[in-house]
Amino acid sequence: GIAAGGLAVGIMQADAEIGSATGAQEIRAGLESNVHLVASSLSIQARAEGDVNAESVAGSGGGFVGAGAISGVQRYRDTLAIIGEDSKVEVRTLTVSSVGDSDADAQASAVAFGAGAGIGAELTNEFLNEANTIIDSRASIEANYILISSRNNIEKDKFGTGSGVNLDTVAVAAGSGSGLVSLTEVGTEADPFKATVDVRTGASIRALGTYDAPGLLSIETRTDFELVDRTNADQFGAAGSNVIADGRVIANTQARVNNVGDYN
Repeated sequence: GIAAGGLAVGIMQADAEIGSATGAQEIRAGLESNVHLVASSLSIQARAEGDVNAESVAGSGGGFVGAGAISGVQRYRDTLAIIGEDSKVEVRTLTVSSVGDSDADAQASAVAFGAGAGIGAELTNEFLNEANTIIDSRASIEANYILISSRNNIEKDKFGTGSGVNLDTVAVAAGSGSGLVSLTEVGTEADPFKATVDVRTGASIRALGTYDAPGLLSIETRTDFELVDRTNADQFGAAGSNVIADGRVIANTQARVNNVGDYN
């Protein structure tokens, strides 16, 4: 948004959202209940990939001016890979994986020219997605090679790397002021950014092998994130100009194997 005049205000807001905040598993792959499968190999993968960015620019000019730019990205898309209850799988090679892999970032820029200019830019990023794998109650797995995993990954580095910035303000005026606020949450205490494998009651997982050809059983969970957040504020004016900047990154993550079944 751009505004000009004796008393001018310009505000621009841009938001991007992927998925639903209701907690429903949005991407699901697997075998349902009471399936008996005999095969050479079986690969199950629930995968969510996304690349989403939000940008906003605001400007104003005049006697008493204000400009504000607000951007944000919210990601909630969950994945679930499952072998359903009372199902039986007999294969040589089994792979079951749940993967969340996302690139997301936001940028806000504001420019103000004029006596008594006030200018602000705000970013809010929230990543609450989950990657879950379930071996459900009384499911039975027999295979030579068994790989079960959940991995959740987020990268926020599009705008803040190199010479780029996430928050950028320019104020040209006597007595000008700038406020910059950036908050990035990777999970919350109540809803962590998670990767889990659940082996539920009565489930049985067997890796079959011999001395010469041993079996393999691997169960892995992992969360990864790379976050880059940079701010820049330029003030040009007489005495009384000031800048206030507040940048925060809060991470609540969980990578866990919940096992009440039987495997070896």
